[in-house]
Amino acid sequence: MSEAIPDETTFAEPATYPVLAARIPQHVADEARQLLARIREADDPRDLRKEGAESVVRLTEIGLEAFFLRPVEAVGLGSITGAMVKLGLKSAAGAIAVFVRRIVGGLSGEQMLAIADLVDERLLDLVEDDEGEAAED
Repeated sequence: MSEAIPDETTFAEPATYPVLAARIPQHVADEARQLLARIREADDPRDLRKEGAESVVRLTEIGLEAFFLRPVEAVGLGSITGAMVKLGLKSAAGAIAVFVRRIVGGLSGEQMLAIADLVDERLLDLVEDDEGEAAED
C-alpha cells in the first residue's frame, strides 16, 4: 500500500473528508446490517464467524467489481481486455475469499465485535441531492 489509511484520530471533529464509495444492492446492505446486529447480540459472536466471513467476501466482491470491472466497461477497452479483467478479478476475489475465511474463522468474540464496528462505520446510506451529489443520510 502506498499510503496509510487514516484512522479516526486523523480527522478533527467535526470533519469533512473524502470517501471512496461504491453502490451496493439494498438487500446486501440489509443482510449485512442484520448480521452485524446478530453479532452484537450473540452470546458468543464466534458462532457467526462463517456468516461474517461470507458477508465480508460478498462486500469485497462488490467493491472489486465497482472499482475495477465497471471502469474497464465504462471506457470500452474491448471484449478481450474485459475478459482478462474479469478473469483477473475472479482470481483475486478467490484468493481474498480464502484469506478472509481463514482469518475470520480464527477471530475471538471480541475481534468479531470489532469487525462488526468497522463494517458498520463503512456501510453508509447516501442520498443524492437535486444535482446528483451524494450526501450521507
